Amino acid sequence: MQQRGVLFIADEQLGYDFINSNNELKTHLMAGTETSFINYKSPNHPTTTNSTGNNNYDTTSGTATKDVIIREVNKNPFVIAYAGHGTNGSWSGSQILNIRRGGTVDDSASFTNGGSNLSLFILLTCLNGSFADFSNETISERQMKNVNGGSIGIWSSSGLTIPESQDPMGARFYDLYRDGIGTVRLGELTRQAKLATGDPDVRYSWVLLGDPTLRVK
Repeated sequence: MQQRGVLFIADEQLGYDFINSNNELKTHLMAGTETSFINYKSPNHPTTTNSTGNNNYDTTSGTATKDVIIREVNKNPFVIAYAGHGTNGSWSGSQILNIRRGGTVDDSASFTNGGSNLSLFILLTCLNGSFADFSNETISERQMKNVNGGSIGIWSSSGLTIPESQDPMGARFYDLYRDGIGTVRLGELTRQAKLATGDPDVRYSWVLLGDPTLRVK
């Protein structure tokens, strides 16, 4: 994680300060971890919060945010961490990433972060992992099937929850990774991280798509 780093992506500040949430999660990483932040600062929901990464990118439109997301994902960070609103097929109410744009266009098809070092997606949002909806493939499923890039594993929600209950779980995930690097398995990381929140909706709805026996290094 230190060498390839973490890419934090924050939704516009609609009902919650997602930039501040990502800033807090950063404090749970191993010292020296390279971090990049993409912050969607919509003029409709202004914010004075700034990110604290090594590389910080502020955008003011959904299209610009999408373009920066694709560019930075294709640099192949170890973790791609999104915090914000979501549906089964999009990030943000402004659709800064959408796998069904206009009904046919898949933004994530532009992800080319493939090769031998795929990224791990940690998604603190709603519905991105709603795999039981047979009529619509989710962002999480689409990235697991992306032959040119995507993810080696995705931890995301199959339901609707609130960010205040998601954040403690996210912080615990990074604590566990930091303290057990190279020895703890991905499934155990996610299982124990859920214990950090008392919200049953968060505990029951977060699902891991990927190999739970994978050792995260």
